[in-house]
Amino acid sequence: MSSATFAKCLDLFEMCGNRKPLRLHNFGEVCLHPELAGFISMASARAIEVSFFTNGIASDGRPFTRAYWATLSEAGLRTVDFSSHKLSLERFEAITSGLIHIGRLFDPRSRKLGTWAGQTGPPETPVAEPCLFESKPAFVVLWNGRISSCCLDAEGRRSELWIDDLLGGQPYAFERLSLCSGCGSMRHQEEL
Repeated sequence: MSSATFAKCLDLFEMCGNRKPLRLHNFGEVCLHPELAGFISMASARAIEVSFFTNGIASDGRPFTRAYWATLSEAGLRTVDFSSHKLSLERFEAITSGLIHIGRLFDPRSRKLGTWAGQTGPPETPVAEPCLFESKPAFVVLWNGRISSCCLDAEGRRSELWIDDLLGGQPYAFERLSLCSGCGSMRHQEEL
C-alpha cells in the first residue's frame, strides 16, 4: 500500500467515526512493509491508534530486532497481537519488553485452523448467522485502495468499489461472495 492510499484509509477511518484501533493487516506480515513506521506516525499524528498481528519474523527468517520495535514504538505503536507459530511468546516478549504491549495471542499449533473459506483446503461448514463483516458492517481496504467485503477475500472479489468511492459519499453495503458459501469464520470468538 502506498502512503497516499494509507492517508485515504485514515480519512475513511475518521469519517466512519471508528474508536477502535485501526487494524493494519490482511494476509502477510505487516512488519515487512518498508513504510510501516511512517504509516504508524501518520496515524499517531491524527490520534488514531494502530495495531496488527505479527509473527515477529523478518524475511531472512530471524526475529525483527529490538531496535526495529523501538522505531515502531517511537512512531506511536503501543500494542500488537502475536502469532506464535515460529517464534515463542517468551522470545518475542524479551525482544519487545518495555516497548510495546502484546494484546491477543494466537498459537496455530494449539487449535484447529480454518481453511480461509475453502481457499486453503475443503470448504468449512457454513454457519447460519452472519459473520462480523456482515453484521457490523465492516470491510477491508486492500493494498491498492479497492474495498473487500471481508478479511478472507484477499483478491477483492466483490463488485468494484474503491476507497475514493466511499470518501466521495457512496454508501457501503456488505456483498455476499462465493467465499461465503464455504466459510464458518468470524462468527463468535473474533473481534474486529
